[in-house]
Amino acid sequence: MKCEVLLRVALASAGLAAVLGCPPIQPDEPLEVRIQASATEGKAPLAVSLSLWWSGSSEPSVASVTWNFGDGSYSRSIPVDAAAPMGYTFTNSGVYAVRATAFMATGEVVSDTIQITVSAGKPPTARITGPLGERIAMWASPLSFDGSASADPDGSILEYKWQFGDGTAATGRAVEHTYRGSGAFTVRLTVADDNGNTDSAEKTVQIAKPQVRMLVGVAGLDGQVTIELDPTRAPISVENFLQYVDDGFYDGRDGQGATIIHRVEAWTSQIPLVQGGGMTIDRELKETRDPIKNESGNGLSNKRGTIAMARTQEWDSATSQFYVNVGDNTGFDGQYAVFGKIVGGMEIIDGMLDLPLEGTSPNIGPIDPPVIKLAERYKP
Repeated sequence: MKCEVLLRVALASAGLAAVLGCPPIQPDEPLEVRIQASATEGKAPLAVSLSLWWSGSSEPSVASVTWNFGDGSYSRSIPVDAAAPMGYTFTNSGVYAVRATAFMATGEVVSDTIQITVSAGKPPTARITGPLGERIAMWASPLSFDGSASADPDGSILEYKWQFGDGTAATGRAVEHTYRGSGAFTVRLTVADDNGNTDSAEKTVQIAKPQVRMLVGVAGLDGQVTIELDPTRAPISVENFLQYVDDGFYDGRDGQGATIIHRVEAWTSQIPLVQGGGMTIDRELKETRDPIKNESGNGLSNKRGTIAMARTQEWDSATSQFYVNVGDNTGFDGQYAVFGKIVGGMEIIDGMLDLPLEGTSPNIGPIDPPVIKLAERYKP
């Protein structure tokens, strides 16, 4: 009772109260908040559980808590339940200042900030393997490319993107691709891992121009002629010619008889050439597929040693017949489509001009015509 009276007087103090035997007066501890995180560092994507820890002499009465995750793209206010953990995933690497601001029912505002460090992880390594090695691949042959040797040291590869150097692309760990052109192509593989890191690898593929070999023969004139085709400049004509080769049309493997060289314009002609691929030994025309588009504007010239599509007076009428320019017949440029050249056996073609001939141009031909005994794709 005396302590209660004395505590009301103006001279009351903590020291006097102690003398009188009363307990000292302690002020309330200030309210503080601390952020607790399940992780403060890790690689992206990093999922973190965040909660608040309170200190002070009284239970906090929280109106709301605002979380700012420091990535500039997300801020969220959670009302009332200050004890509930907050989950957040950091998808990108960086150092983030995570701040929690608590608004108390009393009007007081307290806050805390912690640092979360998110690393990108180690990048993957892209590798291309496959059956190619260093060899030259053949045109129009399916080629296999494999990215399975690619690896990621601290995660997994999620994406494989391929670019084949010819304007086409594909996705997948292992893919196949068929080139419709010839030359050198750079194959590029780009892999991406679960952290968003990427790496690329390249490999050069050399695609050879397709070749066809023909065995032609007549008494005193036998030999092999090798033809190199140009699918880049004359894709339609090359596809057409190769289809006739594969079907056995020229050498009679189709069961309809082999074809002959039925026309020869001699050295004395203004257009020295040999023409064949349409008539049997009985000089009967073989049935062909539908005619193709004239590709005479492809930039290839009717010079000596080139092979071109023969046709009628109709512009788009070429089917199976072809001719070989024995001289420079550049007057045909822009009219008849060149699609390749002779790279072996031109002497056999030249020898045909010395054969005994009959008829008059354009229906002049050997009395005993050379026969195409074999026509097949050739791998040098």
